[in-house]
Order: sequence, then C-alpha cells, then structure tokens
Amino acid sequence: MSLPLESFGLRLSNIEIPTYSRCYRPPHWPPPKDWVISVDKSGNPLSYYGDSIWDFSPWAGKVFRLDLSGDNVKKGVRPQKIEGKNLDILRVVAAWFLWGPDALREIRTFKTNFVIFRRFISFCTENGVQANSLSRFPALLDKYISIVPSSAFSKNLYIFHKLWERREEIGIELLDQRALARLAEFNSKHEVVQTAYIPPRIWGYQMHRLRQCIDDFNAHRGALEECFNFCLNAYSYNFGSLERALDRKGIKNQSRLPFQDSDNKHRAVAVDAVVHGSFSKTLERYSLEELFNRWIPRPKVGWTIKQFSTYFSLVQLAGRAYLTSFTLQRADECQSLRSDCLLWEDDPKLGRIPMICGETTKTNKDSDARWPTSPSVELAMNALISIAKMRMRCAVSDPYAKPSSSDQVNPRLFDRAYEPWAGRNDASITYSLRPTNKTYKKELLRFPKLFDSEVLKIKEDDLRIALLLTPNLRPEDGYSIGAEWPLAWHQLRRTSAVNMFASGLLSDSSLQFQMKHASRLMPLYYVRGYNRLPVSEGVGPLIITSMYEVMSHRLMQLTSERYVSPYGAERKAEIMVKLIGEKTAQQLSIAGSRGETAFREMLLGACTRVGPCPYGGIESVSRCGGGDGKGPCADALFDRNKNVSVRDQLRLIKMKMKELDRTSVQFKALQSEMIAMEIYINALK
Repeated sequence: MSLPLESFGLRLSNIEIPTYSRCYRPPHWPPPKDWVISVDKSGNPLSYYGDSIWDFSPWAGKVFRLDLSGDNVKKGVRPQKIEGKNLDILRVVAAWFLWGPDALREIRTFKTNFVIFRRFISFCTENGVQANSLSRFPALLDKYISIVPSSAFSKNLYIFHKLWERREEIGIELLDQRALARLAEFNSKHEVVQTAYIPPRIWGYQMHRLRQCIDDFNAHRGALEECFNFCLNAYSYNFGSLERALDRKGIKNQSRLPFQDSDNKHRAVAVDAVVHGSFSKTLERYSLEELFNRWIPRPKVGWTIKQFSTYFSLVQLAGRAYLTSFTLQRADECQSLRSDCLLWEDDPKLGRIPMICGETTKTNKDSDARWPTSPSVELAMNALISIAKMRMRCAVSDPYAKPSSSDQVNPRLFDRAYEPWAGRNDASITYSLRPTNKTYKKELLRFPKLFDSEVLKIKEDDLRIALLLTPNLRPEDGYSIGAEWPLAWHQLRRTSAVNMFASGLLSDSSLQFQMKHASRLMPLYYVRGYNRLPVSEGVGPLIITSMYEVMSHRLMQLTSERYVSPYGAERKAEIMVKLIGEKTAQQLSIAGSRGETAFREMLLGACTRVGPCPYGGIESVSRCGGGDGKGPCADALFDRNKNVSVRDQLRLIKMKMKELDRTSVQFKALQSEMIAMEIYINALK
C-alpha cells in the first residue's frame, strides 16, 4: 500500500470518535480480522472486522446491522450467501468506504454504497466468479448491468470508477475501464430523455449576461444599500416603527405611504407623515434610475418602490444561476446556501481553492457537502450577501417571520422579499420555511430583460452541437431550429460537467472565454488528484458520467475537416480507419477504455497514438510537428481551430528567442518549437 496510515480514519460527521480509539483507524491495510471496528457506549467491542455482521447502531442512532455473509435471516428471506474470496473483497471495500482516505461522511451514504456493492458481490457469487474477475466475462458483465435499476446507474458508475482509480491502494481491481465504459453505454440507453447540453453560443451568452447583472449590482452596491436603508427609515417614521410597517395582515394605511406623487389630490396624506414624492425621484437622488432601466421593465405609471424588490430578486436569480453553473449543485442545494458558504482552502501547489459548503438534498443527505468552484463566484457571493443582509433587517422586524439568532447571523442567500413595500401572498409564513423552488424557465419569465429571447433562439449549429452530446432531444420538447432554448436548472449542471472535458472539443470563442473561470474544476478532480476533496456525493456521479460521454465524442470529431494530417488526406484516412472505422460513439467509448484507440489533445491538435507517447506533446510539440528535423509525427492530426492560439504562441517564442544567446540550449529548444509551429501553419494552407 502506497498511502500512509495517517490518511485513513473515520470521517462521519454526526459522531465524535477520538483518534486514539481502536475503531478510529485500522492498524494496517488491509485490516486484520481481529480489529475492533465498532464499540458500544461503554467502549466494549460490538463488531470485529472478521465478523459476518457489522453493527454500527451507536453511530446511526438506531438499529443498524450489515449482513456481509448472508447467514443472517431477516423477514424470512435469506440473502445470497457470500464466502471465501468474495467475502474478503466485500469486507475490504466496505472498510474502504468507511475508513479509507475518501471515507464517507454520512452513515446513510455508507449504507447506500454498501447495498450497491453487496448486490454486485452477491451477483458474482451466484454466478460462480470472483468479483475481481467479472470484467473478463463480457456476457456475465452485461447480465449484471441488465439488473441494475435505471435510477442507480450513475451511482454504480461513480462507485466503481472511484474503486478503479484507487485499485492499487485498495489492493483489488474490480471493474476495469472497459467494463465501466460498458456500464456508461447502458446508462445512456436507460435514460428516456437525457438532460440537454446547452450549446456553447447560448451557454456563453447566458453566462455573460449573468455576470453583467452581478457586476452591475456590485458597482452600485453602496448606493443600493444607502437607498434601501433610506426607504426603510421612511416607512418606519411614517408608520411609527418598522414592525407596524411590516404588519401585512393589518390594513395598510395608504395615507402614510412615504413614496407617492405629492400632487396627487385624490389621496389624503396623514398630517404627521413625510412624503418623499414618487420613487423615481429617490432613484434619481441615488443615481440608480439608469441601473433599473437596464435590468427591469419600467411600468407605464413610472417607477414604484415595488421595483426595488423586483430588482433584488433578479440579482438573486442571476447569482443562483451563476453559482449553480460553477459548482454543479442541484437547484435545491444551491437554494439552501447561507451567507457563510464560501470557504477557501490553501493548497501548497494550487494556492487558494474556493469551496462552497452546504447541504445535499438527495436521499443521502449531507449537512456539510463541498463543491470546488471558480474564484469568480466570490463576486456573486458579495452581491447575494448584501441582499441577504438587507432583507434580514426586515425579517427581524417582521411579526411573522421570526428568524432565529443563528439565522440573523448567517441568513440564507435566497429568500423571500420581506420589505414592507413587497407584495406577498405568504405573509404569515415563518423564516424557517424556505421558498418553493421554481423552474429556471418560470423564474426567467419574471425578468424579461435578463436574456434577449432572440439570442436564445436555436440556430442550426446550436442544434448540431446539442445533438452531438444529447442525441435523444425531441422537437416536441422545444429543441428545434427557431425555437427559444428551454433553459432548465439541471441543464446548468450537466453542461458545466461536460464542458470540463469538452471545452477543447467545442471551439466556440464565447465558451472558451467563459470557461476560463471554471477551468480549475477539471484539474482539481483529475489532473492533480483532487478527487480526494470532500466533495458532494451528488457531484461525483455527474462528472464521471460526463467524462465517459465526452470520451467517444472527441474521437468522432476527428473525421471532420477541422483536423488535417501533415501528410495529407490519405494519411488521415488511414488513421480514421484504424481508430474509428464504422464504430458508433458508444463503441468508441468502449474501445478507448480498452486502449484500442486514442485521443490526446495537444497544442497543435490531437495525438492518435495508441498507448503512451514518449515525446510529450503537452510541454513540447517539437517532435509532434517535426521541429527536430525528422518530419511531423505520423500519428499527429493538426486542428484548424488552434490556428490563432498557435500563432500567438509562435509570436511569443520569437520574441523570447531575440533575448537569448543563439548557442544556448534554451534557444535551440525554442527554435525546434518554432519550426514545428511553422510546419503546422503551412500544413493548414
């Protein structure tokens, strides 16, 4: 085992087990059969690693016993008996779930993983094979996949992929990448209508507008806060207190409203009330009228103070969509976030890593889930926290809301409008009850100035790319040329996940511009081993599934005119026959996992060499492009869409070479790079 023993240990969030406890950490890996894995309240052993039943009742707060071997009869049904090597495998993997470096934080999540894995072990035992050999029997593998419930496909794929990643450290290799690709293929068949992938042009436009809305708020934040406080004070003065102004069950005394036209002869004004004229005058005083005009429709009667609440709700929607896009959270998970959810973790190699901390909302509830995210979400957080604090000032004085002291210190980012001028049908609902989650499309109907409906209309290229990654989209669901793209919350999650792997596949400039914010996500998970971060269980399956989806689509792109061989069309045709032939995207995914085909992105395009490349292609393209004088690599395909970036890189190299001694090693290395890039440019001509 390559991992230090200190990386093992219980991570359960709802229990306190000291590090010196005998059940906190195994004495070595794999654990010995006499290791005490659970104790009762008095510290006496409840279960040993070698037992057939593991009892974790004290940790679950209820009866919680796991039957590993199947000897225990429950409700008259005897489960498949497991013994020998398969029982050893079940024990070691179950222990890995609970004590490994990726140890789960919730006992319910552990039970879910255990049930899925025991079903797998039980199947292998019933069919007379060891669990670590199933990948060698394709027919049996397909039989196992056929009994996996549709709802559990992603979870199965995620669990077995994580086990494959850690196979050397666990000491067991179960399903290999070929088997995982097969599971991913069946997964796509089981989804009747898969969540749509938002085309790059529409995605880029959406992210640009969300960011503009957030930036605009932050640019005027000081004036908005001052104006808000001025308005609250005006209501408090005229009604005697903020509490009276917020009492929506009573009949609002129209004569005490502080913002109304002073020349309105048909409305009486209380003698002791102060009227500040129309709300438009207040907006002018704080230089906010242009901001409101830009983002919300102006009523025919002119600006009223109700538009203040409308604008805040718009910014909350923009912030929520922005966070969802850069965290891969579910809509409900994002809606439950509080003001202190942004954390920064320091890493010696990557620097400060932003993390969103909150709750998951699926069956396996986790009160302390983590989502690595982009540093740019801090801008959205600044705007959302400002609005949350302003609205909390009203909620505190609301006679029905009654937020707790912890709510007041750490308010939710997305909540109702408690302002005295805001119209609400749920006036008597307490702060403890969250607002109902509405669809993204329905929310957008309230704010027609956020997105231009003409820009959201689907073009031919949009539909082509969308179908490339979601081939089962149906015209009757709104996915047709000329129709407005039907945005949905879950589309934001899937599109972000796919973009982690497909941003090199899709060349749209707006996508490339926007994805620079999210580019840290992919290395956090894969390139630099940050799959060990305590991320939400819901995010992992989504990312793993997206990775396997994109694996095959990269290869399919090679057939287009976008890629050329430096040795001409005939050589490219040979590569295509060797790599792709008549394979479908699903077949390519399986072939790639077997190592029978390849697509590795490099500076000049793609490397199609099967197996490891001894020349690099990441740090240097000298050999790829023929800069070493031996001609370009026969396995290289040049990407036309990289023309601009290669020319920019070439210009920088030439500038650097002017500063160097022509006899130096660095000069000669850069010269080889320069020649390779010039060969690339000439090949495209």
